[in-house]
Amino acid sequence: MPPAVSGHPEFERTFRAQQNCVEFFPIFLVVLWTAGIYFYEEVAAALGLLYIFARHLYFKGYTTSAQGRLFFLLFRIPGFYLSLISLFLLLTFAALGTTNRLLKKYLDLNIFKEVHHMF
Repeated sequence: MPPAVSGHPEFERTFRAQQNCVEFFPIFLVVLWTAGIYFYEEVAAALGLLYIFARHLYFKGYTTSAQGRLFFLLFRIPGFYLSLISLFLLLTFAALGTTNRLLKKYLDLNIFKEVHHMF
């Protein structure tokens, strides 16, 4: 028999928070590495730290109450939404970097260089 995953409400909230973090971890690693390789490493590292901080707030908030998963009650910082924003930014930068690398390789067009010349 598999172990029971139901019981005390605190256990259930902690288990759900842990499972949610485990489910998002592969997505985070893929976009973090892709953004770091094809975009700027410093930007990817900063967004990675923001994601880890947001996940910490999410986990702490969710273990205290079910509504805490959206907002960490002590600081009123949106842990879940902040982690989604950082993932979206990492995904955007990874897509930009990948597109730039493909255009540079196959069409000899560097988007970052062109944008830099515009400003």
